[in-house]
Amino acid sequence: MINSILNLYYQITTSKKTWKPIQWEMYRIFQRSKRKVFVLNLKKGNNSLLSRAISYFSKGYTHTVMLYFPKDIYKETTLKQQEMLKKKLKKYYHNPPTLDEVSVWVWASADQNGMNYFDYSKYQKRKGFIAAIPTTKEQEKTIKDFFLNKQIAKAKYDYTGLGGFPLNILKKPFVWIYKKVFDKKKDWFCSEITREGFKRAGIIIGKDNDSPGSIAECTEKWKYYEQL
Repeated sequence: MINSILNLYYQITTSKKTWKPIQWEMYRIFQRSKRKVFVLNLKKGNNSLLSRAISYFSKGYTHTVMLYFPKDIYKETTLKQQEMLKKKLKKYYHNPPTLDEVSVWVWASADQNGMNYFDYSKYQKRKGFIAAIPTTKEQEKTIKDFFLNKQIAKAKYDYTGLGGFPLNILKKPFVWIYKKVFDKKKDWFCSEITREGFKRAGIIIGKDNDSPGSIAECTEKWKYYEQL
C-alpha cells in the first residue's frame, strides 16, 4: 500500500525530461568496449535527504543501473519489447526520441515514480564509474529479457525495502529481518533490480547485499570508464 501510494504521487508530480543525445565522445567509449552490457555506479547527485541517506549507508554511492549498448535495437528486441520501450520513452520525455536514436539505454531504472527506460545521456556527466561486464550471448539475452519483461516494466519503487536498507547491509540475522519484514518481492529499488538481473544470468555483482556500495565494490574489477 505504501509503495503504491508513493509511486502514484511521484508519477503525478514528476515532470517530463528533455531528451538530448549522448555526447559523441561517450558513444565512442562504449563502441570501443565491444560489450553490450554494463553496470553504471553513480555517486551522490544531489543533496536530497534520500540521496544523503543512501550515500551514508552505501560507501558514497547512491544509484546503480544496467546499461545496454545495442548494435541494432530493432533486431535485438521483439515487437512487444519495442512497443513497451516506445511507451516508456513517451512517458519519460516531452520530446521522445525514436528507438534507434538512443545509443545507450538505461533499462528498468528504479526511481521514485517506478521503472524508467531512457537514454544514458541523462547520467553522462554524473560522477561514478562504468563497469563493462563480460558476458556470453546467452547471458546477454537472459539479462535483456529480464529487464524488458512486462512485469518488471510495471513494477513499483520499493520504498518499504529502502526503509529497511540499513538492515540490508548488516550481517545476519539483520538481513533475514530485512527480507521478511521490509523487502517486497514485486517491488524494487535500483541496485536490487540490477543485481537480480545479472543474477538470473549467473553473474554475481553484489557480495552479500543489494546496496549500491556493494555492487560498486564487486564490479570494481570490471571498471571500464570513470566519470569525473
